[in-house]
Amino acid sequence: MKFKRTTVAEIAKIAHLSPATVSRTLNHPELVSPTTSALVHSTINLLNSKAEPPIPDASDILQILVNIPDPGNLFYSELLDGILKSADFRGYRVLITRDLLDSPDSVDSIIRQIYLCNIQGMILCTSLSDAGYKKIAAHVPIVQCTEAGTADYSYVGIDNYKAAFSAMEHIYSTGHHKIALLNGSLSFTYARQRQKAYCDFMKQNNLVIPTGYILNFAGIIYEAAYASVSQLLSTANHPDAIFAVSDVFAIAAAKAAAAHHLKIPDDLVIVGFDNIQLLSAVSTPPISSVQQPRFQMGYTAGEILYDCITTGISSLPQRIILPTELIIRSSSLLK
Repeated sequence: MKFKRTTVAEIAKIAHLSPATVSRTLNHPELVSPTTSALVHSTINLLNSKAEPPIPDASDILQILVNIPDPGNLFYSELLDGILKSADFRGYRVLITRDLLDSPDSVDSIIRQIYLCNIQGMILCTSLSDAGYKKIAAHVPIVQCTEAGTADYSYVGIDNYKAAFSAMEHIYSTGHHKIALLNGSLSFTYARQRQKAYCDFMKQNNLVIPTGYILNFAGIIYEAAYASVSQLLSTANHPDAIFAVSDVFAIAAAKAAAAHHLKIPDDLVIVGFDNIQLLSAVSTPPISSVQQPRFQMGYTAGEILYDCITTGISSLPQRIILPTELIIRSSSLLK
C-alpha cells in the first residue's frame, strides 16, 4: 500500500505555525519547546495517521543569499565556513552570489534572484548605497558582514580604524617611520577606515606622507601590488616600512623587497592584515598581521539573520564588533 506523504506546508497550515518552525521541529527538535514539538507531531498524526515521514517541498526549505564580491580572495573562505556552520546547525541552505551591487541594475538582479530562488534573507559582504539597501530590505531582512553600511541594518565586523591604528603604533615602535600604505579601493568602508587611521597616525606623530606612499588598488591582486611596490622601492625616497591592508599585499611587498635586495625587517618592516595562515605564517619571512575572527564573523552573521527570519523581528539592528589581535612575526620583529 502506498501512503500519501505529508508536506511541511500542510503541517504548518493546520498547526498555524510557520514552515520554518515546522522544519526546525523535524530537523532540530532540541531547538523548539516541548509544546511546539507536540503540536507538530499531533498535526502529522491528524493529517494522516499512516503517513510516511514528511518531506520538505523545495519552497519549504529556508534559503539565504550571501553576497561575496571576490570568491577568489582567501579572506572570504573562513568567513563563509562560519556562515555554513550556522546553516548546518539551523537547517537552512546557503546560495552565493558575487554581484558587486555597484549599480541599480545589479541590485535589481539580486531582487530577481530573491524571488526566483525563494530567498528569505541576505548577508552582504560588500559595500552598497543606502538606496540599494532600502530596495533589497523591502523584500528580505539584511545582515551586513565585514562591510558596515547604513546603521539601519544589523552589522557584524571589526573596528577597522582601531585595528589599523594599532598596527601603525607597532610599526612606529620599530623605529621605522617612513611608512607606506597598501590599501584597497576607497569604495569599501574598511579601506576608508583603515586609510583614515593611517593618515591620522602619521599626522599625530608629525610624519610626512610623501607622494606615492599611499597606494590604492581596485582589488586584492598580488601582481598589481608587486609591480607598484617594486616601482616605489626603486625611488630614492623609498619607504622603510609598509602597512598592507591585506596579507596578499604584504606578501607582494616582501617579494618586491627581496628583488631589490632589501632585508626584512632591517631595511623594510612589513605588517599585513587578516592573518591568513596559508599566506602570513608560512611566507619567507613570516609576516606580522592583524588577525580578524573571520569564522566567528560569518557564524554570528548567520545566527542574527536566522533570528530575523524566524522571529520576523528585523527592525532592531544589532551592531556586533568583534576583537582583533596583532600577531607579531619576523617581518616586524627587530633584534
